[in-house]
Amino acid sequence: MARRHGLTPRGVFETGKYREVQMLLMDDDCFLPGRKRPAAELSLRAALASSCGNPAVLLNGIDREWQGEVNALELAAGDWAEFTWPEPAAVGEVRIVFDSDLGRDRDSSHLNMHSSYPLDRKPLTVPETLVRAFHLAYEAPDGTVHELCRVADHYQRVFRLKRKFTAVRVRLVIDALRGAVGTNRIFAFEIKAPDGI
Repeated sequence: MARRHGLTPRGVFETGKYREVQMLLMDDDCFLPGRKRPAAELSLRAALASSCGNPAVLLNGIDREWQGEVNALELAAGDWAEFTWPEPAAVGEVRIVFDSDLGRDRDSSHLNMHSSYPLDRKPLTVPETLVRAFHLAYEAPDGTVHELCRVADHYQRVFRLKRKFTAVRVRLVIDALRGAVGTNRIFAFEIKAPDGI
Protein backbone atom coordinates (compact mmCIF):
# COMPACT_ATOMS: atom_id res chain seq x y z
CA MET A 1 0.00 0.00 0.00
CA ALA A 2 2.89 2.32 0.82
CA ARG A 3 4.43 1.67 -2.58
CA ARG A 4 1.14 2.12 -4.42
CA HIS A 5 0.63 5.57 -2.91
CA GLY A 6 4.31 6.58 -2.75
CA LEU A 7 4.29 6.71 1.04
CA THR A 8 6.35 5.39 3.92
CA PRO A 9 4.69 2.79 6.16
CA ARG A 10 4.15 5.58 8.69
CA GLY A 11 2.58 7.67 5.93
CA VAL A 12 0.08 4.90 5.22
CA PHE A 13 -1.17 5.30 8.79
CA GLU A 14 -0.96 9.08 8.94
CA THR A 15 -2.95 9.54 5.71
CA GLY A 16 -5.61 6.98 6.66
CA LYS A 17 -4.63 4.60 3.84
CA TYR A 18 -4.40 1.83 6.44
CA ARG A 19 -8.17 1.48 6.01
CA GLU A 20 -7.51 0.23 2.47
CA VAL A 21 -5.15 -2.37 3.93
CA GLN A 22 -7.87 -3.44 6.35
CA MET A 23 -10.41 -3.77 3.51
CA LEU A 24 -7.99 -5.84 1.41
CA LEU A 25 -7.24 -8.13 4.35
CA MET A 26 -10.91 -8.67 5.18
CA ASP A 27 -11.75 -9.31 1.52
CA ASP A 28 -9.06 -12.03 1.59
CA ASP A 29 -10.80 -13.59 4.65
CA CYS A 30 -8.46 -12.21 7.31
CA PHE A 31 -10.36 -11.67 10.53
CA LEU A 32 -9.94 -8.29 12.22
CA PRO A 33 -11.79 -8.40 15.56
CA GLY A 34 -14.16 -5.49 15.97
CA ARG A 35 -14.31 -4.82 12.21
CA LYS A 36 -17.01 -5.85 9.75
CA ARG A 37 -16.27 -6.26 6.07
CA PRO A 38 -18.55 -3.89 4.15
CA ALA A 39 -20.79 -5.64 1.64
CA ALA A 40 -20.40 -4.82 -2.05
CA GLU A 41 -22.74 -2.04 -3.23
CA LEU A 42 -24.05 -4.21 -6.06
CA SER A 43 -25.10 -6.87 -3.55
CA LEU A 44 -26.85 -4.30 -1.38
CA ARG A 45 -28.85 -3.00 -4.36
CA ALA A 46 -30.26 -6.46 -5.05
CA ALA A 47 -33.03 -8.44 -3.39
CA LEU A 48 -31.40 -11.40 -1.61
CA ALA A 49 -33.45 -14.59 -1.20
CA SER A 50 -32.83 -18.23 -0.33
CA SER A 51 -34.73 -21.50 -0.32
CA CYS A 52 -34.40 -21.65 3.49
CA GLY A 53 -33.21 -19.57 6.41
CA ASN A 54 -32.43 -15.86 6.59
CA PRO A 55 -30.02 -14.92 3.78
CA ALA A 56 -29.30 -11.48 5.29
CA VAL A 57 -26.46 -13.04 7.33
CA LEU A 58 -24.56 -13.54 4.07
CA LEU A 59 -23.96 -9.78 3.91
CA ASN A 60 -23.37 -8.99 7.59
CA GLY A 61 -19.58 -8.66 7.17
CA ILE A 62 -18.58 -11.36 9.66
CA ASP A 63 -17.40 -14.47 7.82
CA ARG A 64 -17.14 -16.85 10.79
CA GLU A 65 -18.69 -17.68 14.13
CA TRP A 66 -18.00 -14.83 16.51
CA GLN A 67 -19.09 -14.12 20.09
CA GLY A 68 -21.77 -16.79 20.07
CA GLU A 69 -23.26 -15.73 16.72
CA VAL A 70 -23.19 -18.21 13.84
CA ASN A 71 -23.25 -15.58 11.03
CA ALA A 72 -24.02 -18.24 8.41
CA LEU A 73 -26.80 -19.62 6.26
CA GLU A 74 -27.31 -23.39 6.54
CA LEU A 75 -28.06 -25.05 3.22
CA ALA A 76 -28.72 -28.66 2.23
CA ALA A 77 -28.15 -30.28 -1.15
CA GLY A 78 -30.56 -28.67 -3.62
CA ASP A 79 -30.91 -25.45 -1.61
CA TRP A 80 -30.05 -22.09 -3.14
CA ALA A 81 -29.42 -18.41 -2.47
CA GLU A 82 -29.82 -15.70 -5.11
CA PHE A 83 -29.55 -12.00 -5.86
CA THR A 84 -32.17 -10.31 -8.06
CA TRP A 85 -31.90 -6.77 -9.42
CA PRO A 86 -34.83 -4.66 -10.68
CA GLU A 87 -32.72 -3.62 -13.69
CA PRO A 88 -29.82 -5.34 -15.48
CA ALA A 89 -26.61 -5.14 -13.44
CA ALA A 90 -23.00 -5.31 -14.63
CA VAL A 91 -21.25 -8.02 -12.62
CA GLY A 92 -17.49 -8.49 -12.27
CA GLU A 93 -17.00 -10.97 -9.44
CA VAL A 94 -18.79 -13.54 -7.29
CA ARG A 95 -17.33 -14.15 -3.81
CA ILE A 96 -18.41 -17.00 -1.51
CA VAL A 97 -17.06 -17.95 1.93
CA PHE A 98 -17.79 -21.52 3.00
CA ASP A 99 -17.45 -23.07 6.47
CA SER A 100 -14.02 -24.69 6.81
CA ASP A 101 -14.60 -25.54 10.48
CA LEU A 102 -12.23 -22.95 11.91
CA GLY A 103 -13.42 -23.93 15.40
CA ARG A 104 -12.38 -27.57 15.10
CA ASP A 105 -10.43 -29.26 17.91
CA ARG A 106 -6.89 -27.98 17.86
CA ASP A 107 -5.16 -30.13 20.45
CA SER A 108 -1.61 -31.23 19.69
CA SER A 109 -2.74 -34.31 17.75
CA HIS A 110 -4.91 -32.28 15.36
CA LEU A 111 -2.62 -29.48 14.23
CA ASN A 112 -3.02 -28.26 10.67
CA MET A 113 0.73 -28.37 10.00
CA HIS A 114 2.68 -31.38 11.17
CA SER A 115 6.39 -31.58 11.82
CA SER A 116 6.21 -35.29 12.66
CA TYR A 117 3.97 -38.07 11.39
CA PRO A 118 3.26 -40.77 13.99
CA LEU A 119 1.94 -43.98 12.46
CA ASP A 120 -1.29 -43.88 14.46
CA ARG A 121 -2.30 -40.33 13.46
CA LYS A 122 -5.43 -39.97 11.37
CA PRO A 123 -4.68 -38.32 8.03
CA LEU A 124 -5.84 -34.75 7.54
CA THR A 125 -8.79 -34.44 5.20
CA VAL A 126 -10.98 -31.69 3.84
CA PRO A 127 -13.32 -30.57 6.65
CA GLU A 128 -16.77 -32.17 6.48
CA THR A 129 -18.28 -28.72 6.96
CA LEU A 130 -17.20 -27.60 3.46
CA VAL A 131 -19.72 -27.87 0.65
CA ARG A 132 -18.57 -30.57 -1.79
CA ALA A 133 -20.24 -29.39 -5.01
CA PHE A 134 -22.13 -26.33 -6.19
CA HIS A 135 -22.91 -24.33 -9.28
CA LEU A 136 -23.54 -20.70 -10.14
CA ALA A 137 -25.98 -19.53 -12.80
CA TYR A 138 -27.27 -16.16 -13.94
CA GLU A 139 -30.30 -14.88 -15.78
CA ALA A 140 -29.46 -12.46 -18.60
CA PRO A 141 -31.64 -9.41 -19.33
CA ASP A 142 -33.29 -11.32 -22.21
CA GLY A 143 -34.48 -14.04 -19.79
CA THR A 144 -32.02 -16.76 -20.81
CA VAL A 145 -30.25 -18.65 -18.01
CA HIS A 146 -26.52 -19.33 -18.28
CA GLU A 147 -24.32 -21.48 -16.08
CA LEU A 148 -21.32 -19.53 -14.80
CA CYS A 149 -19.46 -22.48 -13.31
CA ARG A 150 -19.92 -25.92 -11.81
CA VAL A 151 -17.54 -27.06 -9.08
CA ALA A 152 -17.58 -30.83 -8.45
CA ASP A 153 -14.98 -31.36 -5.70
CA HIS A 154 -14.71 -28.09 -3.81
CA TYR A 155 -12.11 -27.87 -1.03
CA GLN A 156 -11.42 -24.17 -0.34
CA ARG A 157 -12.91 -21.79 2.20
CA VAL A 158 -13.03 -18.76 -0.11
CA PHE A 159 -14.24 -19.08 -3.69
CA ARG A 160 -13.96 -16.22 -6.19
CA LEU A 161 -15.12 -16.13 -9.77
CA LYS A 162 -13.98 -13.08 -11.69
CA ARG A 163 -16.05 -12.81 -14.84
CA LYS A 164 -17.82 -9.89 -16.48
CA PHE A 165 -21.46 -10.33 -17.49
CA THR A 166 -24.81 -8.55 -17.25
CA ALA A 167 -27.54 -10.16 -15.17
CA VAL A 168 -30.89 -9.62 -13.53
CA ARG A 169 -30.37 -12.63 -11.24
CA VAL A 170 -27.41 -14.66 -9.93
CA ARG A 171 -28.07 -17.95 -8.13
CA LEU A 172 -25.85 -20.24 -6.05
CA VAL A 173 -27.12 -23.84 -5.86
CA ILE A 174 -25.66 -26.44 -3.50
CA ASP A 175 -25.29 -29.74 -5.38
CA ALA A 176 -23.63 -32.01 -2.79
CA LEU A 177 -22.45 -31.94 0.81
CA ARG A 178 -19.47 -33.53 2.50
CA GLY A 179 -19.88 -35.88 5.44
CA ALA A 180 -22.97 -37.14 7.22
CA VAL A 181 -24.32 -33.77 8.30
CA GLY A 182 -27.53 -32.77 6.49
CA THR A 183 -26.50 -29.13 5.94
CA ASN A 184 -23.34 -27.09 5.39
CA ARG A 185 -22.91 -23.43 6.22
CA ILE A 186 -22.08 -20.48 4.01
CA PHE A 187 -20.76 -17.34 5.69
CA ALA A 188 -20.79 -14.97 2.71
CA PHE A 189 -22.18 -14.77 -0.81
CA GLU A 190 -21.79 -11.48 -2.59
CA ILE A 191 -21.73 -10.03 -6.06
CA LYS A 192 -19.34 -7.23 -7.00
CA ALA A 193 -19.42 -4.81 -9.91
CA PRO A 194 -16.58 -4.90 -12.48
CA ASP A 195 -14.83 -2.09 -10.59
CA GLY A 196 -14.77 -4.26 -7.45
CA ILE A 197 -17.40 -2.28 -5.56
